[in-house]
Amino acid sequence: MTRRILCALCALFLLFSVLPASAEGDTEGCHSYDFDVTFSMNAKAFPKLLRSRMSGYAALVNCLGLKGNIAWSEKTQGMELDAVLYFRDNPSLSYPFRLYGTEKRLFLSSPLLKDEVIFLNMAATLEFAVKAKNTLGLPLPYYAFLSPYVWEWAFASMSEDWDAAIGKYTESGTVTLDQFRDLADRWHEDLQYNEHVQRWINALAEGADTHQAAEAINKGFYDNLIYYYELVTLNQPLTVTVTDHSVTWKNVLDKELYSREETPDSLTVSLDLPASENGYVPALSFVRNNNGDTYSFELRADVCKEGYDIPVDGVIEKSKPAETAPEIPDEVMEEEVVEAEEEEIEEEVYEEYEDDYNYDYEDEEFDSYVEEEDFDDVAALPDLLLHVFAKGENLPNELPADSSFDLTGTTFGEAYPDYSFCLHGETKKDGYLLLSLRKPKPADDPAEPEEIFSCTGSIIPAEPREIPDYMQLPLDTYYNVFSFNETRLAEFRNKVVPMLVSSVLSFVDAMPTSACQSFLDDLTDSGVLNMLLD
Repeated sequence: MTRRILCALCALFLLFSVLPASAEGDTEGCHSYDFDVTFSMNAKAFPKLLRSRMSGYAALVNCLGLKGNIAWSEKTQGMELDAVLYFRDNPSLSYPFRLYGTEKRLFLSSPLLKDEVIFLNMAATLEFAVKAKNTLGLPLPYYAFLSPYVWEWAFASMSEDWDAAIGKYTESGTVTLDQFRDLADRWHEDLQYNEHVQRWINALAEGADTHQAAEAINKGFYDNLIYYYELVTLNQPLTVTVTDHSVTWKNVLDKELYSREETPDSLTVSLDLPASENGYVPALSFVRNNNGDTYSFELRADVCKEGYDIPVDGVIEKSKPAETAPEIPDEVMEEEVVEAEEEEIEEEVYEEYEDDYNYDYEDEEFDSYVEEEDFDDVAALPDLLLHVFAKGENLPNELPADSSFDLTGTTFGEAYPDYSFCLHGETKKDGYLLLSLRKPKPADDPAEPEEIFSCTGSIIPAEPREIPDYMQLPLDTYYNVFSFNETRLAEFRNKVVPMLVSSVLSFVDAMPTSACQSFLDDLTDSGVLNMLLD
C-alpha cells in the first residue's frame, strides 16, 4: 500500500514536470506554472493490520500543503522547483526548498540547510538503492525503477550497440543475420563488462548486489540469441518498409514483427515476435489518440508462455491459442545452419563429460551423480515473467483545461512485485486541480472506488523564465549523497547533518503525536533507528 502512496506523489511530480506551455509568444521553450495544493489521506483504506500505523501518517499528511513554482526548459532540458511545505493550520511553520537540475543530475538546497547543496547523481540511484536493500532490507530498487532515467542509463550502451549494428531506418531496406550477429557480439560484451546493465538485471531479479542473475543470462547468451534471431528471421533478411507515416518490419513469410504508425492525431506501436525456444512470447502494443484538448492511450507489454491467460483489471482475459507453426519452405532455411547446430550440440556434450569429475570413463557412467535442478527445463520456468498494463482516458494536452481524466495501471509477474493503481483527476480552466488515488476495482463493480490519497489545489500558467544548463555546473563543491569519499563524508557530518537534524526536529515537533509514533515504529522495524544510534 505504501507503494501506492509513493506512486501518487510521483504522478503529481510528473504532471508538474511534463505540462506543455499554453502561453503565446514563448520562443525560448521555457515554461512555468504556479501551484498551491493540499493533501488528504484515508487511513481506513489500508488493510486492518496497517490502519493503526497509517492513521498516524494520515494525521500528518492531512495537515500539510505545498505551494510554489515549477519551471522547465526544452532547450537546456533543465527544471526548477521552488516550493514551500507548510502546515495548513499554522502557515508560519513552513519549510522552503529548491529542487533543480536535469534528469541526470538533481540538486537540492534549502535555507534550512543554510543553502548548502545536496547533489543527487541519478546514474547512481539504482546502486544506492541496492545497497540500501542489502543493508536495511528496504525495497528501494523497485522504487528506483520508477525513474525512466534508471532504465535509460542502464541500457544506454546497448542502445548505442543497436544503432551501430542495425541502424535507424529512415527509408526502406533490409536487416541481415550478419547484422544481428554483430549485435549479439556487442550485447554479449555488454553483459560481461557493463556494470550498469548487470546491476539493473540483478536488482530486478533479486533486489540484491550479486551477479548471479546477469551471469545466468550471459551464459550461452550469444548462441541463444543467434538461435532466436534465426527463428525470427528464418535465416533470411528482414524487410523494413518506411513510408511517410509508418515503419514496418516483416520476415520472409510476410509476418509483421514490428510496426509503428504515426499521424497528427494518433500513434500506434506493435511488437509481435515468435515464441523463444523455452516457449516465451514477447509482445508489446501502444496506442495513443488525440481528441482535441485531451488524449487517451493504452499500453500493454507481456512476456509469458504461449496460451497463458493473463488477468487484466481483475478479469481473466483468454489469450489467443498458440498458432500452429507455419510450414517453412525448404529454400528458406539453409542446411549449413542445421549442420552447425548439430556440431555445436555434440561439442557441448563432449565438454560436459570432460568437465564433470563424477564421470567414470572406464565404466562409461556417472558415479553417484545427482542431477541438480535444471533451470533450462521449460516446465520449471514460470508461465508469466512480466505483465504491464496502463490506460489513460481524457488526459489534458495542456493546462489549464476543463477535463476529467483517469489513469490506471497494473504490473505483476515473477520479475516485479504485484502492483496496481487507479488515479482520477479533474482540471478546470480557472486552474483547479484534483488528483485522487483510489483502490483498483473489478470492471463489473458499479460501486465508487475507495479513495486512498488525494491532492487538491490550483495550477496556473506563470511568466516563463530561462533555465540554465545545469549539466555545465562544476560538482566539486556539492555533497554527492550517493557517493561519498571519506573527506566529504566527514565534512557532510560536521557541517550539514547538524542543520539537517535541527530542521527535522523542528518539523517533528510540529507533527501530530500519532505521526511521530508511526514514524518511530517504522524506523525501529526497518533497523534504521538502530543504525543511527550505533
